[in-house]
Amino acid sequence: LALPIRVDDIFDSTYHHYDWGPVLILSYECTPLATEIRNVEVSEHRWVRPRELPHFELLPAD
Repeated sequence: LALPIRVDDIFDSTYHHYDWGPVLILSYECTPLATEIRNVEVSEHRWVRPRELPHFELLPAD
């Protein structure tokens, strides 16, 4: 998005153990530090509130 941000608190974490080792994915709440957003290597983006995330189909952390 080419958007500078301030990283705030951890929002969620996901852990998965593969045969070759563990993977820990941390998701953070962030605050934008600018207003201009560009679609860089993505076709679209959308801002949503954390409470809206269950309405989106997200890829599994596997």
